[in-house]
Amino acid sequence: KCRKERTKIRAGINITDGLPTGTVGAISEMVVAKDLMIKGYSVFRALSPACFCYLIIAYEGKILRVEVKSGYKTIDDKITHPPPNNNRFDILAIYVRREEKVYYFKEGILEEV
Repeated sequence: KCRKERTKIRAGINITDGLPTGTVGAISEMVVAKDLMIKGYSVFRALSPACFCYLIIAYEGKILRVEVKSGYKTIDDKITHPPPNNNRFDILAIYVRREEKVYYFKEGILEEV
C-alpha cells in the first residue's frame, strides 16, 4: 500500500489537495484557456458541463473545438490522462498540474498550438 501511494505521489497522480474532481477539471480548463489566449487565440468556454467540448478557439478565420483533460506524466515520462468524453474535438489539451504545463495533441500527435 505504501509503495502504491509513493508511486502516485512521484508520478503526480491524484494530487488534488483535497479539491473535488469537478474543481480540478475547471482549473485545468481555465489554465488551458489562459495558455491559448496568451498565444493569441480567441477562446470561448462552455457554460454547461454537458457540452460537446470544453473550449472553442478562433484564430485567422478558423474555429477549433478543444477537449481538456487533467493528466500526469508517468515515471518513464509518458503523458497519461482519462479518455476523452467523445470524439467531437479537433485538439486534445492535457494539463499536467505537477509541471504546470499544457500539452496539445491533434489527431493523436503532440503539437504546438
